[in-house]
Amino acid sequence: MKMKINALPKKVKQYSNIFLLVTLTSIGTGWYVLSNESGRIKPDFSNTNALISKYEAEIHEMSAQPDLPRLNYIWSNIQLIANQYNVKVSSIEKVEDAKFTEDEIPCGQPWFGSLQGTSKNVAAAALEIQKTLPVMFGQAVIDNKVMGLSFAAMGTIEFN
Repeated sequence: MKMKINALPKKVKQYSNIFLLVTLTSIGTGWYVLSNESGRIKPDFSNTNALISKYEAEIHEMSAQPDLPRLNYIWSNIQLIANQYNVKVSSIEKVEDAKFTEDEIPCGQPWFGSLQGTSKNVAAAALEIQKTLPVMFGQAVIDNKVMGLSFAAMGTIEFN
């Protein structure tokens, strides 16, 4: 019986050391967290609410916009306008050949093409096209009086 009593103080001492270590660690962690709380940036809800309102207004404005016309309609109108200015229209198969990056294309899958002709005629046709159709112009190449101008026609594709 005497051995059991002698073993009890060793266990109590062992557990008290663990308890002391856990207590000191908890106090140190709490002090560290609370001392850094004063340096924390407080949330600016008025600025956040203003940004949310701005984005909601932009979403509402964009959703009120009419849908883009069909791409085949846009393409035929580009050809009609280009013919008025004696400019040749040709299609471009790859984005890289049109000298556009995918980040520059705002939406959907555009049709790529180029306008070729005299500089004056290509510039006039491009201005006319841009006034009436959703088209982005890319790289222009000028060699003497001949000009090539790549474009991306934005529109919708009708699936059957």
